[in-house]
Amino acid sequence: TNVERFRPVPRDEARHQVGLDHTDLLITYVGRMLPRKDVRNIVRALALLPTLTADGRRIKLLIVGGESSAPDRSSTPEIGVLQDLAGDLGVAERVQFVGKRQPDVLRDYYSAGDIVVTTPWYEPFGLTPLEAMACGRPVIGSAVGGIAFTVQDGVTGLLVPPRDPRALAAALSQLIAQPTLREQMGRAARARVEREFTWATVAARTAALYDELIETAPTALRSRSVGAL
Repeated sequence: TNVERFRPVPRDEARHQVGLDHTDLLITYVGRMLPRKDVRNIVRALALLPTLTADGRRIKLLIVGGESSAPDRSSTPEIGVLQDLAGDLGVAERVQFVGKRQPDVLRDYYSAGDIVVTTPWYEPFGLTPLEAMACGRPVIGSAVGGIAFTVQDGVTGLLVPPRDPRALAAALSQLIAQPTLREQMGRAARARVEREFTWATVAARTAALYDELIETAPTALRSRSVGAL
């Protein structure tokens, strides 16, 4: 993860940059608009939450992603599915779609959110949780694939079962009710990325692994490997 590109931006500054209301409690999804990403799960969870927080802030969902810069259901069919679902569940006015955004502005969208959510039912690794963590935001993720490793449950965010909107709603309720916990998790998330997931750290660990494999390889194989360098 590029921790220079993805870095915390003060929430109000980030919202000003991208034109979002400063008072809303914002749940954010950033990513590809595919069925396996199960953004539908997030919309269903939103419908289980109250409209307002205890202190009167509107609870809204911001969805960033798609095939075009405008949230167009013709170019991104999944957006149409989500819009219809939000309408059916009575939360259409609480869901905002902004379409595709370039990487250099994504930090503002991550930082604008209070909580970042990603609950795919299948995910080999997943970069967006790390990007959100690098921006100092707590992440609620499904306990699948790489997300189960990158998000530390109870430390940098919360893990929930996939395809379970009630579990997701419960996790969201927990973080919505505890702003101090959100801030603590956000700081821990940034620290974890800086410690474990920078490109420099990944490269150094990969090089060390190759060195270890060469040292422990049989002599003939090691000779061929060294000769090839």
